[in-house]
Amino acid sequence: MKERLKLQWRLKTLSEKAKPRISRLIVGLGKTTRSNAQEVWQRRYFELEFEFSEAPKADEFELARKAALETIEGWLNEKAMEPPKPNLLSVEAIEKLPWKNYQTKELVEPGHTGWILWERDGGFELAKALREAPEQKLKIGPYEITFSGKDRQFLSRKVVEPIPEAPAQ
Repeated sequence: MKERLKLQWRLKTLSEKAKPRISRLIVGLGKTTRSNAQEVWQRRYFELEFEFSEAPKADEFELARKAALETIEGWLNEKAMEPPKPNLLSVEAIEKLPWKNYQTKELVEPGHTGWILWERDGGFELAKALREAPEQKLKIGPYEITFSGKDRQFLSRKVVEPIPEAPAQ
């Protein structure tokens, strides 16, 4: 009888030792997206790590895992995590648009007055900012940008201050 008790105790001890002890939980989640306007893919990945001083119970483990997933999903869905958009209202960006001469309708160089059909020529962000601007005028660098045309389908660029000379190379 004594032998049998020892054997049961040993088996119980061995089976308890054989159970894996969870001491750390790592939960990771990622998301890959593409902007409609760009052909650039953006990948974001977050990972949370938990260290346990004692082996967690099954329900505690599951709660920690679910909480980590919910937290990471929130981070992935935040707008603040999007990469900063290039400043489309900079002088450099405005000068890259295909501005045309009023009389000849030929492309003009930076520093000259001109117009664009904003829907066709890439002036969406500029038109959006212009709609929100006081008096619907924008002053960007040496330029003043306004709407023109009967249906406000054009953007006009007028030089209102001298353009600094580029340094000689």
